[in-house]
Amino acid sequence: METVENIRRRFEAPSPNLGETSHRLFVASETLPLGDSGVTPVSMATGFRARPFTVVLLNSGRNRSPRAVRRPSGGRKPSVEFQDGLEEALDAFVANSATSGR
Repeated sequence: METVENIRRRFEAPSPNLGETSHRLFVASETLPLGDSGVTPVSMATGFRARPFTVVLLNSGRNRSPRAVRRPSGGRKPSVEFQDGLEEALDAFVANSATSGR
């Protein structure tokens, strides 16, 4: 069985050069070969809570860009979709504007 110290040594070498997403992917890749019992020793060795990299493990089968931070279509909807009359009001404001943008 993989020891916590071996995992820690492999993690410490590239760690200063990794961003948040890369850290999670690295930690998840260390967990995969260990199976279900790998989450705890990898978490102990790296100091990561189990949740961040188990999410990566759960999403690993999906067809997503590794740079994706949000799920597709995540985020705020455009204001014109839920505020009636906003688009017309903005158009009128721009049309009646006293400045020409110079």
